[in-house]
Amino acid sequence: MISTAVVVAAGGLWVALLFAVAVYGERRAERFRRVWPVIYTLSLAVYCTSWTFYGTVTQAARWQTWLPPTFIGTILIFCFGTGFLKRLAALAAAENSATLADLITSRFGKSPALA
Repeated sequence: MISTAVVVAAGGLWVALLFAVAVYGERRAERFRRVWPVIYTLSLAVYCTSWTFYGTVTQAARWQTWLPPTFIGTILIFCFGTGFLKRLAALAAAENSATLADLITSRFGKSPALA
């Protein structure tokens, strides 16, 4: 059995590595300008990482659901919704929004009804 200290140390090292990679990328942004679309595309794979896998397995085990429907929406949007995604990305860039919440706020204001 792995001790708690080893798990905490491994987690801390992983976070430190991710932070170091982020700092390196930020400081040398011009160097990565050509490959930025590839980096962004690969980062979308986060959707299908282990946390999602284990989450869907837990969902299937708990509620006896079939796994593929969990991913059908994502598959369909990336196969058939590229035009929508391009327009959404252009709108987000025009509004200087980093998240969907920022985009909604910038477009519709800080309305209490929206919250």
